[in-house]
Amino acid sequence: MYNTSKIDTILFDMDGTVLASEDIFGTSELILLQSYGINVNSKALREFRGMSVDEFYPRFIAKFSLPDSRDIIQKKLLDILFDRFKTDLEYIPGFVDFYDSIISPYNIKIALVTNTSLDLVNHMRKSINLDNFFSIFVTASDVMEPKPSGIPYLKALDQLSSNSAHTIVVEDSKTGILSGLNAGCEVFALTTTLSYFEIREISKEVQIVDSYEDIKKCLDGRI
Repeated sequence: MYNTSKIDTILFDMDGTVLASEDIFGTSELILLQSYGINVNSKALREFRGMSVDEFYPRFIAKFSLPDSRDIIQKKLLDILFDRFKTDLEYIPGFVDFYDSIISPYNIKIALVTNTSLDLVNHMRKSINLDNFFSIFVTASDVMEPKPSGIPYLKALDQLSSNSAHTIVVEDSKTGILSGLNAGCEVFALTTTLSYFEIREISKEVQIVDSYEDIKKCLDGRI
């Protein structure tokens, strides 16, 4: 039986949830690895989705035995990402309609909560009009403990003066799903990054949805 409590707040992850940016990250990582003569399948990069920068770079460098320092690797990857953001960054299908049909008319409180660093989020904001939808951003740079800690979502709840009992979190990655649950929120997991079965292995408590249209149906009578 799914939760039937009234909802007045929705907290969104960014990559793979609001923005169709996971493929951009993956492609950019592949381009970086190719510059070192390393050719791998994109599936080899799935484990890095949803990680904070402080977790990502050491694990990425170690996995592929990259010879340069973190600073050099980070600069090279960011240069590739910034270039691709200018042309490839788009919203997840259905998000804009969900905002126009649910968030705006029902005055739902929202925030964007991401494990991406503030400087990277700001570059993305220059490439796509995120500020037209969000006024509150909680990034990995804003908290002592990133996802999967519940702290990022708890910080957003505090800024919105919201209660977890009346909040849903929309996520797509393992770290994000666990973060929402650790904050005491109901979690809707989009299958944009992980399959139904991969999500169910993470938790039996989350509601798995394939699209924003599915989320809209789940919220019927709750807003």
